[in-house]
Amino acid sequence: MSFVHLRVHSQYSFLDGLARPAALLARAKELGMPAVALTDHMGLYGAVEFFRCGRELGVKPILGCELSFCREQDRPSGREHHLVVLVRDAFGYENLCRMLSAAHLESAPSPPRVDWPILAGHARGLIALSGCRRGEIPALLLSGEYRRAKEAARQYRDLFGPDGFYLELQDHGLPEEKRCNRLLVELAESLSIPLVATNNVHYLEPADGLCQHEQPLPRAGGD
Repeated sequence: MSFVHLRVHSQYSFLDGLARPAALLARAKELGMPAVALTDHMGLYGAVEFFRCGRELGVKPILGCELSFCREQDRPSGREHHLVVLVRDAFGYENLCRMLSAAHLESAPSPPRVDWPILAGHARGLIALSGCRRGEIPALLLSGEYRRAKEAARQYRDLFGPDGFYLELQDHGLPEEKRCNRLLVELAESLSIPLVATNNVHYLEPADGLCQHEQPLPRAGGD
């Protein structure tokens, strides 16, 4: 059974990734993966390089982004969540470009964030994944707010469509992930939302995350 990584960070995720797009695609081809996604934080800086290299190597390049999403009521506190969006078609790519441009321009001087009106206005042509532990739905589930998590999931499903929103399962050996996964499966069954398994990729090889003194490479935000 083949597996495709849908959450991958490259050198264009500042202090949060190391892989060069060409090396990333070459490694995916070496592992027999038919496709791989690039989801850098709040940017599409590697998109052109990634797309061209993917076409040359015969590995389908899936363009996307890990958004910093902020509800309007959370703006004063600066609280934000991670949300992955993947490009479905050309219209989706244009919408993602517009969304990111608006986030960078309208959030200044604060760090760029996407709020619900921006997301809702540019959802066409995109597929959304619920996020890692820092996603809105997983965070609500882990804090015991099941009803709010269910309402948020329903909103995303209605926005992106029944085939455009997935609840994201991850297992990096962390106890909270195992607990969250059980709740996500329950939530998926109750709302008929499909599930997808992802891994939070930041490097090509385990040794890539170590510097000369064998210390972990600093990572912004931790996810």
